[in-house]
Amino acid sequence: MVSKLNSEDFRSSRMILDPDDFALGDEEPDPPPSDLIAREVWEGIMTLPGDVAIHTTSQQGTRIAVLHELWSA
Repeated sequence: MVSKLNSEDFRSSRMILDPDDFALGDEEPDPPPSDLIAREVWEGIMTLPGDVAIHTTSQQGTRIAVLHELWSA
């Protein structure tokens, strides 16, 4: 399962995995951020992956759907 971040967090358009999604570790919620990345840095490092994901899924949707199905199985 995934969860949304707090809507006031500038990273909230992304989702995070819940603690019980991991094989190892406790099921306690993550602590609040203690050393949050600067918004400008976050936007700088997230631009390329988003652009690549959009362009790749525009041309390789069927293959990616098969890979997703295999991954989720």
